[in-house]
Amino acid sequence: SDWSSDVCSSDLNNLVSELVNANWTEVWSTLKTESIQTLKQFYNTVDWSEPWIRCVLVGLIIWFVLIVYFRDNYFFQLTVFLVDSAVVFGAKGLNSIGRKYWQSFSAKNYFDEDGFFISFFVSLPILFITCFQIFFLLISIIKVNIEIRQWKELERSMKN
Repeated sequence: SDWSSDVCSSDLNNLVSELVNANWTEVWSTLKTESIQTLKQFYNTVDWSEPWIRCVLVGLIIWFVLIVYFRDNYFFQLTVFLVDSAVVFGAKGLNSIGRKYWQSFSAKNYFDEDGFFISFFVSLPILFITCFQIFFLLISIIKVNIEIRQWKELERSMKN
């Protein structure tokens, strides 16, 4: 027991030392270069003229416009959040269905075992949309907080 805790402690100390002494500029540069290469490869691999891909893109754009338009409708935002969550959490199942039936709607099989395409093409944009929802929610919270403070000030001034 003492030996294993010493090994774990030693490993942890080594990891912390590596993190502290890392050349973060080099790490960021490598990550940025590899990310750009991956994005270019993804863009060049996808046939953007396929109707189903265009439909998904149009659907995501419409989804985003609806979220912006109904940003003050909390019931709509909650419903959208639940639908978004279901799609993101169900992406693996959607990927399996796509992998099984891709020939009936696509010229290429984009649905790999790891689900990279569905994650990048559907889940990632939905997560960005969810970030906008959170931003709109924070703005609403700030507005309500301001209104509450104004009401309290008004109440205080009426008492005096």
